[in-house]
Amino acid sequence: MQIHDQYYLRTKPQVGTVLLLLHAHLPYVRHPDHKHHLEECWLFEAAIESYMPLFDLLLRLPAISPEARVALSVSPTLIEMLDDDMLSSRLMAHITRLIEMAEAESARTANDPDMNPVAQMYLERFRQTRDVLQNTYNGSLMTPLKELAQSPQVELLTTSATHAYLPNLVPVPNAVQRQIKVGLDRFEGHMGYRPEGFWLAECGYFEGLDKVMRQEGITHTFVSSSGLLHSRPRPTYGLYRPVCTPSGLVAFGRERKLSMKVWHGASGYPANPLYRDFYRDAGFDIDAPHIRDFVDNFVPGGHTYTGLKYHAVTGDTNNKKPYNPEAALMQAETDATHFTDTLANRAKEIKDTAGFSPQFTLPFDAELFGHWWSEGPEFLEQFIKKTCAHPNLHMALPSELATKAEEYQKVSPSLSSWGEGGYGHTWSDNRQEGKALARMLRETVKIETLLAHKTYEPDTLTAQAVAQAERELLMLQASDWEFMIHKDTAKNYAKQRINKHTQNLKDIYRMIDESNIDKNLLDKMKRHTPF
Repeated sequence: MQIHDQYYLRTKPQVGTVLLLLHAHLPYVRHPDHKHHLEECWLFEAAIESYMPLFDLLLRLPAISPEARVALSVSPTLIEMLDDDMLSSRLMAHITRLIEMAEAESARTANDPDMNPVAQMYLERFRQTRDVLQNTYNGSLMTPLKELAQSPQVELLTTSATHAYLPNLVPVPNAVQRQIKVGLDRFEGHMGYRPEGFWLAECGYFEGLDKVMRQEGITHTFVSSSGLLHSRPRPTYGLYRPVCTPSGLVAFGRERKLSMKVWHGASGYPANPLYRDFYRDAGFDIDAPHIRDFVDNFVPGGHTYTGLKYHAVTGDTNNKKPYNPEAALMQAETDATHFTDTLANRAKEIKDTAGFSPQFTLPFDAELFGHWWSEGPEFLEQFIKKTCAHPNLHMALPSELATKAEEYQKVSPSLSSWGEGGYGHTWSDNRQEGKALARMLRETVKIETLLAHKTYEPDTLTAQAVAQAERELLMLQASDWEFMIHKDTAKNYAKQRINKHTQNLKDIYRMIDESNIDKNLLDKMKRHTPF
């Protein structure tokens, strides 16, 4: 279990406290029946561009500064994928294909002074990635994650089992508790200890959730800015101090306005013209045999992202300028300085005018850094360095601040999320085709009835069928499918997953009712579900 040294909290003036949290999550995508599956690339891309650079950064925190502190939430579905031998093997094979493609691109662009340095950069990056994964991490990203679990400068948290948006499950309280308990159990099974901090998927909170969380041993969590500001009573210090719920759960409220500078793609730092453009990719731009061969593995005759991107953001134009990595990294340091100074100035302003030392809670999706914003890991490293060196700022972990629960104002946060509009319509809009929420709730009630009215002898096929039904239900409850449908991103895949898990449940109910369990079918279902 992690033990965090708090000595540094007394070494600097208490002007402003920075709580930085990265939330790493991907939906569970595992398709053993396909040699190449497009949606598995979500894991490969995030692993190469975000997780490996971020794990490396966090492992280097002692060298960056002894005062550096970063919290990292890792969802159970992501941990299951990182600890999966088949997916780890496919990740290595994917990196090898990227190296081969980058080698061919380096040759193709040999006489292009703008593109060739970028192609060479990718080639070096992919080779280094393969070397680190193979020789330092022994082929598995669980290696650095378990090492981070021992770091006194990093706090690991988990979230609901399949990243369920818990307010959707209010009509079925047992389902809320199961999502939380399974999430904690799976984290403990992989990491060897039970975390006391818990990230609420989508910052989804509802009144009374704190009681369920405290029953599971959780001491602190995070809520959206609206969830905290609309608490009863209103918090005296706004977003700038944690609060304590009626059940004793410490809640940190997200500082939305300042964090927008980091995550907003149109008005934040990632929109700078010098940064790499995510959407201009060789898989769409370049007609060459090696590009075609790579893409055809996943989208025969079509187009998809390769990770090779040669253009800068430039601006709101299709005429993109060539990407200059050196200039972009210099801009990342400039933006990190600006963000640090912005926080320090705001902290001093609050201290001078309101008379208290503010705390800034800054949670971000981990995949923003590296995948969506190529220079994001460099920005983070520079921000951490500059924050730790600033005389009026220091960093803290949520577990360190949660020990002061008795000092915090007692309030009850309100129903909320950090999603579009601050509430839950992204995950509950029945105008969307398929009405995913209604289907999910119907299946949840069916399984709760099944569990409540029948008992099964352990180690029997019927018990295995019931266990698989619970896995299918957890997958159906994932927030990802409704998010994809609402945002119209990978919409068809999301619908396929909803339909598949629903059909599997029907098949399981039928087998149980008929007392005729097909073990081969159960085993096939299990290969596509976690836990």
